[in-house]
Amino acid sequence: MAFCFDLDGTITTQSGFGASEKSIPWWIIWLVLLIYKPKINVPFLRLVQEIKKKETVLIFTARPERIKLITIKYLEKNNVPFDKIFFLGNGKKSAERKVKKAKEEGVKVLYDNNKKVVEMAKKEGITSFLI
Repeated sequence: MAFCFDLDGTITTQSGFGASEKSIPWWIIWLVLLIYKPKINVPFLRLVQEIKKKETVLIFTARPERIKLITIKYLEKNNVPFDKIFFLGNGKKSAERKVKKAKEEGVKVLYDNNKKVVEMAKKEGITSFLI
């Protein structure tokens, strides 16, 4: 069984400030994230770590692929376990891309801070939780 976790605003306490839906240029968001250094949602991290002991953990993010290395280093530094990470991009169709990828990857449980993603995933039969 695969569990899917959104990155910003779910695993971290700071979100992308609506960048995924508003098409805010990611260089602006990333600059803000670098200045504020996204904090890990520690109770949620513990959940991810427990799930990873028995299940597949996928991370979805609206961050662009070009900051993949920085993102992976950040996750490793903060002991966030995962099997795969998907950089799905931002914009008006980001929720649709997340749910489509979740279905393709056989996700059974999804955690996200975006109400639209959670509602769409539920309609597709994926157990989903709004964080």
